[in-house]
Amino acid sequence: MNENSSILWHRRLGHISIQRIKRLVDDGVLSTLDFTNFETCVACIKGKQTNMSKKGAKRSSELLKIIHTDICCSNMDTYCQKYFITFIDDFSRYMYLYLLDNKNEALDAFKVFKAEVEKQCEK
Repeated sequence: MNENSSILWHRRLGHISIQRIKRLVDDGVLSTLDFTNFETCVACIKGKQTNMSKKGAKRSSELLKIIHTDICCSNMDTYCQKYFITFIDDFSRYMYLYLLDNKNEALDAFKVFKAEVEKQCEK
């Protein structure tokens, strides 16, 4: 398999679709690739990967009605915080990140997040 093989890049990029690989070539991210021998990927078939995307859930119609959150351990020691938490408002898609010393600070961070969103959007 040569370096310009589209199937090689399909595998390297996590089994993305041929259309996305072609877009990367068109955008100049990848050099010209050979698509003539783009074969069916057995791993994609086994994983039941489909070409059709499924319909996503409906987005919230109100501010602060649905909040997506995640808390993670931070390897960055710049500010000596061990964790960070993210909040994404489903309606506005605004994302906020807060640094935490410990996970017990999550509720306080949420309260700050809620107050900031309400203030910015005058809710």
